[in-house]
Amino acid sequence: MDVLNEVRLLKADLLSTECDWDKMKTSANRLREIGGSDAYDFFIGLLDLDYKYALSRNIAALTIMDIDDNKAVEPLINAILKKENINHNGTLVYALEKFDCSNKFKELFEILFYHGYEAKIGARHILAEQQFSFTQQDLIEIKSKWEELKLHPIKNYEDAKELIDEVVGRYLPYLEAN
Repeated sequence: MDVLNEVRLLKADLLSTECDWDKMKTSANRLREIGGSDAYDFFIGLLDLDYKYALSRNIAALTIMDIDDNKAVEPLINAILKKENINHNGTLVYALEKFDCSNKFKELFEILFYHGYEAKIGARHILAEQQFSFTQQDLIEIKSKWEELKLHPIKNYEDAKELIDEVVGRYLPYLEAN
């Protein structure tokens, strides 16, 4: 079989709704081996799929993580923050851990505050392990959102209250120091 036909079949496997993890992961690995910008762009495009294709999206995120190109940060963040993905994005956040998120400070706190528990754990890990660029205004906004969340808890808050408090507590001293 020629490469173009193989690529076409591999992409079809990844867009399948049959949910065969092993087959889809094998296809993703083979497409990554073939490589090229078309394959990378295809994986990035899968991040935009709706929840019906969550398995395809998760495999794409893990494959992008293996490709290790920091250009994936923005598409990953966009997919993570999509409203319909809020409680279905833990794998996307896990993939994000591989990349330099130094300019995504506020976005990571949004995940920590408002997303599902698995995503919160990933955001906590990134915030603990990486160095960030942030302003006093960023910290003021984070403190304000944290205070608002404590006053008006949302779903997933109680399970993660201590986790969030620990992470916020690491950064607020920067605010108080100035």
